Amino acid sequence: MLPKTSSTCVIPPNIYSPKPCIHRMTATDKIIASTEGGVTPLIFNNPERHNAVSLEMWQAVREALERFAADPEVRVLVLKGAGGKAFVSGADISKFETERRRERLPGAG
Repeated sequence: MLPKTSSTCVIPPNIYSPKPCIHRMTATDKIIASTEGGVTPLIFNNPERHNAVSLEMWQAVREALERFAADPEVRVLVLKGAGGKAFVSGADISKFETERRRERLPGAG
């Protein structure tokens, strides 16, 4: 389990989590999650790109879902998009060229 923190709450108290939050950060700040009272909002946090999902974000989501599946305290998972304009606009195509080039390089991966 990730440590509790007393810093500013990433997911403020709301109808899903009215109590102060417990942070569960992922390997990237583009995927944010917190569990309180069995409810876990998982937020795609890339609002400047309408929450377009990069490879790094897909990997963080997979890792978070595996962690939540193994955590008996997690009862509900709520997927959300940050910024109020889009849930997820799809894959972040601006990263395709660099990610594909990295996959083609010898020893990459």
